[in-house]
Amino acid sequence: MERFKKILVYVETGPDCERLVERACRLAKLHDAELTLVHVIENLPQPLVVELEAAMKLTRKPAVDLQRVFIEDAQRDLDKWVEALHGEGVAASGKLLRGRPYVEIGHEVITGGHQLLMKVGSSNEEDQLFFGPADMRLLRQNPCPVWIIRPRGKRTISTIVAAIDALPSTTTGSALNKRILGLATSLASSEAAELHVVSAWSLYKESRLRARLPASVVAQLGEVTIANTKLGLSRFIGSADAPIADDHVHLRRGHAARVIVDGVEEFAADLLILGTLTHTGIPAFQMGNTADAVLRQVTCSVLAVKPSDYVPPLLRFREMGLLDA
Repeated sequence: MERFKKILVYVETGPDCERLVERACRLAKLHDAELTLVHVIENLPQPLVVELEAAMKLTRKPAVDLQRVFIEDAQRDLDKWVEALHGEGVAASGKLLRGRPYVEIGHEVITGGHQLLMKVGSSNEEDQLFFGPADMRLLRQNPCPVWIIRPRGKRTISTIVAAIDALPSTTTGSALNKRILGLATSLASSEAAELHVVSAWSLYKESRLRARLPASVVAQLGEVTIANTKLGLSRFIGSADAPIADDHVHLRRGHAARVIVDGVEEFAADLLILGTLTHTGIPAFQMGNTADAVLRQVTCSVLAVKPSDYVPPLLRFREMGLLDA
């Protein structure tokens, strides 16, 4: 079982903050982990500062340092949540950061050695996106797993869907599968949740093969592909930390993104656990295609997992001297 000893919780203003802190508290108790709650204050846009000063002069009201007001409000909220966590017996601290959220959060994860980042999804009520651009940036910029909680969602987790690649082409892919299953079985046990494992298979370049090969040959290739995929899936399920019922393991034909989204909807998942990559390794789970497509369609919470040796762009840019350390 993978254990999280240091968890970073990105606290923003909004009605879902309580649910986020409550979820983090439950996880901290399960893993005996230390929580760090952070809030990021961005600098006020200069046009707003100018307009505010002009408006205050016109109304003959005392000048207001809006930046300081925001900072004081954020610090007050952090202190409140930290005190509440202490009351629950959880080791917790608060930290106020200044700058661009995805940069500051990324730095904090890396320098603080945090093993999990938790936040509420950047909901957009107009187009019903549960994971916005800010969430995608955080997913790309952080080496640790990122748990994005659905806005206005349930407080409990009844059903978990874990998505894995049954035929990974590298050892990194195999390790990622095992990490996903380890987290899935652990969370399913602690939440008394139902766990479903979903994997996709397809025949490589099937339409082109059908145009150039006899139907019997294509059928034979399909049979071999599904047999190999079933064997690979069986091996990963057998190596999981806890048994997974056969009828909760689902191998579906089709593109990975469609299979995963359909599985989430079919089983009414409260949490989806999937792998993300930004480089070659597991073609079905490269960040920017399958994972990106899934996150733009699912409406449940998501725990996105990367390989243990993943180096985020933020760290690579810093090493190249393109960002301040």
